[in-house]
Amino acid sequence: MNKICVLHSGGMDSTCVILWYLSRHYDIQTIYIDYGQATAPTEWNYCKLVAGLLHLPSPVKITGRLNHLIKSHSLISGKKKKYSEEYLINNFLDEFFPNRNLYLLTLASIYCFQNNINEIALGIIDGGEFSYTDTNAGFLRKANSLFSHTLNIEVNAPLIKWDKQHVVQYLKSNNMPVENTYSCNIQNIKPCGKCAGCIERNLSLK
Repeated sequence: MNKICVLHSGGMDSTCVILWYLSRHYDIQTIYIDYGQATAPTEWNYCKLVAGLLHLPSPVKITGRLNHLIKSHSLISGKKKKYSEEYLINNFLDEFFPNRNLYLLTLASIYCFQNNINEIALGIIDGGEFSYTDTNAGFLRKANSLFSHTLNIEVNAPLIKWDKQHVVQYLKSNNMPVENTYSCNIQNIKPCGKCAGCIERNLSLK
C-alpha cells in the first residue's frame, strides 16, 4: 500500500484530498502545521475530528511559528477587516501570505524524510475565485521539481483543476458534511464571514 502525507488544515479542500486518496487505498498520515495563524486551535480540532471520523491515525502537528516575522498579517493577528463580498473578490490579494505553501511543504517534507514517506499532497486549486501565486499549476510543477531533487519526494495536488463546487459535491458524495470542516482565515472558534476563506466557502455553497 502506498503511503502519503496529506497537509490538512481542517478545511474543505484538504479534507477532500484525504477522501480522494482514501478512495485509492493509500495509507494516509495527515499533517497539520501551526505557523502562528490565529485560527490554529480550531483548525487543529477539525483535523482531529476528520481523522477520527475517517478512522485515520492521529494527525501529526508540527509547530513552526512565524509570528515574529509577519505578526501584522491578518492571518496571524486575527484582526478582522470589514470587507464586502464584492471588494474581497476583486482584492483577495490583501490576504496573500508570502510563500506559505512552500513553507508548509518544507516542514512536511522534513517529517516525510525522517519517516521514509515519498509523497506529499496538498489541497491547492488553480483558477478558483481566490488563486494565489502558490496555489496554481506552475507552483505545483516547480515545487515537485524542487522536492524531488532535494529529498526524492513527490508533491501532488489532485484537486488542482477542480473548482469549489466540485469540492463540495465530492465531500457530499463521500458522506462528509461540510460542517465538519473549517475555512475561516481570521477568526478562531466562530467564522468571521468576511475573510476570503469564508466568502469563497459561502459562494461555493450557494
